[in-house]
Amino acid sequence: MSVQPGGSRNARTGWRVLERLANCTLVEAKLFTGRTHQIRVHFKHIGFPLAGDALYGTKATAQLVSDTGVRAKRQMLHARSLAFTHPRNGERLAFEAAWPSDFERVLGELRDAKTKTNS
Repeated sequence: MSVQPGGSRNARTGWRVLERLANCTLVEAKLFTGRTHQIRVHFKHIGFPLAGDALYGTKATAQLVSDTGVRAKRQMLHARSLAFTHPRNGERLAFEAAWPSDFERVLGELRDAKTKTNS
């Protein structure tokens, strides 16, 4: 998958910065469309691939490890909340999930690395 203006289906992702960390940023993304790998492709396209993304962020992930010592064993992408309309009964469904422990660990390590850098 890649971003190809005029040559692909429309895909739109909104985002906002939640926290600046050591050599990366925690963001909240909102999908307005639902394309395969959409978040990963869009962030790679603007020069900010996901930490731990073995497909779209290999070089950036290696650089993060080199600069901070923080290793993400998987892509650091988590659906904190999902909502959709049930296709059969039209009911609006919404779900929330806390960050998984490995996500929390990486986030904590990046916060610590930022503190050490700023000291």
